[in-house]
Amino acid sequence: MKVIAANLLLALLVGASVTVVWIMRDAGETEPCPHNSGVIFVDCVNPQWRAISSWETRYDNSSQHINTSGNNQDLVRWEVIETRDPSRGAVIDVRYSDVPANGRLRFHTARLGDSADMSAYAGGSVQFDIRILDWGQPRPGMVVNFSCQQPCTTGVVPLTLQPGKRWQKQRIAVDHLVGLGLDLTHVDIGLAISPLWNSMHGAHFQLDNIRWVKEGED
Repeated sequence: MKVIAANLLLALLVGASVTVVWIMRDAGETEPCPHNSGVIFVDCVNPQWRAISSWETRYDNSSQHINTSGNNQDLVRWEVIETRDPSRGAVIDVRYSDVPANGRLRFHTARLGDSADMSAYAGGSVQFDIRILDWGQPRPGMVVNFSCQQPCTTGVVPLTLQPGKRWQKQRIAVDHLVGLGLDLTHVDIGLAISPLWNSMHGAHFQLDNIRWVKEGED
């Protein structure tokens, strides 16, 4: 009986340890996981993209910062969290602090200096779900941009969002991005997103199901 009791206690302790690790991972883990080439984030980050990062520039001293950890002391902070909705799973929760800076969340290609050939998505769209929980500033608005190795970029593309805190699907035509200057053969930032410049402090939003979709596959 003592052996059985000891084994039972050990099993319970191991189970508890596994549970703690699982909860911690869901709270902020951004490790890549397998997906097809068009997916950037659905529950986790496609290894084609270098996890989640942020770029920001201070307007008090003009310094620039790049972060690959959401647990930072800069302007843009994020974590991957589990929702209470089993049909949605994990989402990216993004908060902007009061650091005197402008900045954006972004998904860069897996290796610095590399780019991805996204030519197969010509005629398709970039899609993602977004939920605005707090605009933070009195001038609401969100913009995205895409890069094909600087100075090749689309510039900012405004999103059309309805009032309220519900999830909203965004679709951006790839052909429109090409018309703005995106070279599909050398995409190095598959999505960057931010509130309006100089109107970012206190913003809180969530992202999910970020993907490039081929024509006819939606």
